[in-house]
Amino acid sequence: MKTRKGRCGSMGELGYIRDKLDVKFLILFVLSCLDLSVTFDDVAEMAMIDSAMTYFDVSDAFYEMVESGHVEADGERYRITERGRSVLNGYERRLPASVRRDAQKAVMKTVARLKRDALISTSTKEISENNYVVNLRMSDSLGEIISLDMMVVNKRLASLLEGNFKANAEVIYNEILNAVMRDYSQTVQPEPELRPE
Repeated sequence: MKTRKGRCGSMGELGYIRDKLDVKFLILFVLSCLDLSVTFDDVAEMAMIDSAMTYFDVSDAFYEMVESGHVEADGERYRITERGRSVLNGYERRLPASVRRDAQKAVMKTVARLKRDALISTSTKEISENNYVVNLRMSDSLGEIISLDMMVVNKRLASLLEGNFKANAEVIYNEILNAVMRDYSQTVQPEPELRPE
């Protein structure tokens, strides 16, 4: 792998990642832990475990490895190549054990988020002017758990519903489940107010 002196050159003072080559090995290491393709942002999330590293350090090293054939692109997703694995196998010990452990934890956290995100989907369809239907859906490995269509009057509300559901799908599902399972027969119904004529 070719490297250039860059922002990573002074990292030895702050963390375990000392130079751009260390950043590259770390990126290859996290990609080698995955059996799926991921976005660059996912790679950055997993690789930025050392406080001395910046997003730009990761970006610079990452895209150099795409150009050199150590990482391959599949649209907007990336994975390690055999060439990248071969280089990593020869130099994996260059990364301290603590860095490898932290990287594995970061990979597990990111994979858990990716799996969760894959089970939750939202969409908005415009029916007519000021009339939108928002579909909120959550599934698991057995199939669909809940699918809810809600009508709203503008895109802002549709966006709000989608964002809230993506962030809180499990809580929302449990609230709905509790509401439909509650025994409403014991609830005191308010008596209608009589108005004098």
